[in-house]
Amino acid sequence: MKTLAHRPLLRWAAAGVFCFFVGCRTPEARGPEPASTRLGPPEAATAEQLGALSKESEDFSEALAHYVTGLLHLSKGEANEALEEWRQVVALDPGRSDLRERVVQEYFRRGEFAQAVEILRAAVQKLPESAPEWMLLAVALRADKQWDAATEAAARALRLAPDKFPPYEVLFDAEVERNDLAGAKRVLDRAAKHPSNDYRYWIRLAELCAALGARDPAFQTDPEQIMRFYDRTAELQPSDPMTLARVADYYVANQHTEKAITLYQKVLDQDPGADGVRLKLALSFVARGNKAGAIAILEEWVKLEPLRWQILNVIGEIYEDTRDFENALKNYRLSLQANPNQLPPCLRSVLILMRTHRLDEALSLLDAAKDRFPETPQITYFYGLVYSDRKDFVNAAKFLEETERLAAVSTPGLLDAVFHFYYGAALERNGKYDLAVAQFRKAIEQNPDYADACNYLGYLFAERGANLEEAEQLVQRALALEPNNGAFLDSLGWVYYRQRRFPEALAQLQRAAALIAHDPVIHEHLGEVYRALGAPAQALLHFDKAAELDPKNAEMAEKIEGLKREISARPAPTAAP
Repeated sequence: MKTLAHRPLLRWAAAGVFCFFVGCRTPEARGPEPASTRLGPPEAATAEQLGALSKESEDFSEALAHYVTGLLHLSKGEANEALEEWRQVVALDPGRSDLRERVVQEYFRRGEFAQAVEILRAAVQKLPESAPEWMLLAVALRADKQWDAATEAAARALRLAPDKFPPYEVLFDAEVERNDLAGAKRVLDRAAKHPSNDYRYWIRLAELCAALGARDPAFQTDPEQIMRFYDRTAELQPSDPMTLARVADYYVANQHTEKAITLYQKVLDQDPGADGVRLKLALSFVARGNKAGAIAILEEWVKLEPLRWQILNVIGEIYEDTRDFENALKNYRLSLQANPNQLPPCLRSVLILMRTHRLDEALSLLDAAKDRFPETPQITYFYGLVYSDRKDFVNAAKFLEETERLAAVSTPGLLDAVFHFYYGAALERNGKYDLAVAQFRKAIEQNPDYADACNYLGYLFAERGANLEEAEQLVQRALALEPNNGAFLDSLGWVYYRQRRFPEALAQLQRAAALIAHDPVIHEHLGEVYRALGAPAQALLHFDKAAELDPKNAEMAEKIEGLKREISARPAPTAAP
């Protein structure tokens, strides 16, 4: 059977369909199904309950006997036997609609749709002008996949009650089952033209329009029309928190955040315990750029419930997004105190500590996490990142190697292009050239547009004077992605230098220096190019600048002294005759 891929939460074809007729909420909407909705022991079999059978029925005595027998079975926990007795009651006494609904709903819950159809066919024969019975029959036939009969029953229900939506849904589902999406769209268009003062009519119509458009954009309903359906829902039902929340969710999904905020606040006024709505309200404030307002809502919440670690994490993330790292760390710390058995706030804290150059604190936090989460590749990965920042590439490579071993078994998705890039960089800094090249190739294979990896590998080849044609291709690919990246221009200039294309090298390095004026490596490269071009004075100027920017570079000091000796040894220019 073909079904819509994005069916909304409410399904009239499930047992919750009965709630549409009797005015209650569906099982999905109200949460776990209470015991009272199933066949279970009644609180008491009162005279009023027994007298609810239709006295005018000629089969009253027999129906009453079955009813009482059903209660006796139920008191013994014999639900199947009770159901059979009550099935006979509704067959004898069609006026007992509440019991019929209960029996039919039980058959729906069990998936015994043919039994429900049998009862409802008998009901519509005795009550041919009852729209609810025809609607229930249409839904039961739809559940039993009797599509032609379901369509006929739905059409009959619509003639009796054109302002009710369940028959339209049966017709809609029948067209979808036949893969006639154009027919399904015609059903919805027809429903849209009918007036109805039932808010459930409009919210369900809106949901099905959205679902059909998601399945095939060719049958998309104008989003503004769907918005009007939701607006009508909120207008007709301004006091049901669940309905208002569903409308607000649609507003958020379609960037009408201000309207959503109004409804979420209204829901909270009516139901202060609606924590999910409170969170959605805060996130709506974030979407509107009012992060302070979001934080205020959430911080007020955790004042009342300080162990709500999930909310502390959200607060931490918002503070982190605003670059208020101290408050972010504070909330992550409180979250970990409330629930130490979670890894994400720990790792987010490590990233913040790395950004703020507090690497010792980051390592201490990872040490504590490692004891609680042994053999966890995310932790060894972060150790590798922290040690890379500390320029301790021996430990960085050790932990990244351990990450590769652990993640290959448990979380292979962790070994992405970024991981291979950092592992390759650590290996290269340890002088393990071939292993580093292999890691960079993996990074580029996983993400051919990873500009940093392309540049790093190209520069690595240029430094060693190897694979220079490939090096040029790699750096050119990086520059195609980021044409104004000074580091990439420097790499291209160095590749040209290694290829002895000195004028081209000079042009690229001058562009790089214009973008990154205070990089010692670029000035060292410019010096080498000027030296190769026979301009030692200009070369010395750039070597001096490199030494000024990196005074601890002993090799540069030696290079400067060598160039000075070279300049001094040159013969003085001959005077003109």
